[in-house]
Amino acid sequence: EIAPGGQGIVTSDLTKVEEPVHIKVRGSAPSFARREGNQLSMAVTNSFRLTPSYASLSQRRHDVRLLAFSALEDRYTIKLPPGSKIISAPSNVTQDGRFGTYSVSVEQDHDQITVQSRLVVKVDRVTPKDYQAWKSFCEAADRAFNPRLVIE
Repeated sequence: EIAPGGQGIVTSDLTKVEEPVHIKVRGSAPSFARREGNQLSMAVTNSFRLTPSYASLSQRRHDVRLLAFSALEDRYTIKLPPGSKIISAPSNVTQDGRFGTYSVSVEQDHDQITVQSRLVVKVDRVTPKDYQAWKSFCEAADRAFNPRLVIE
């Protein structure tokens, strides 16, 4: 449920077409987690994965073109139920390379956990000779964003 009024959805000035678009959405999701026995599991990073979209082949004969890809930033703040404990969470990671950067930052403060993730792609084209290195970057970024928050 999106928060009411001006807090729900906030955007940057969309009339400035040369500037990056920023969108903030606030809301609550009463059934956000997936029940797994007596545990709750939830995705707390961006769901976009590079490998299936841009590096799914074992090799390339033509360039990979990345149209209009810039940055994806997400922040999830989860209020933990009373008496719950964290079983597992994504790891803190920061990686910067020639193709881009990715990071995951996890902070716990009493009854809540905040997970911030960021993915930036610096290139708009990958040649066949650079494809294996690109594929490795994509797979590593996807691995960093894959772990779920699991609580009991």
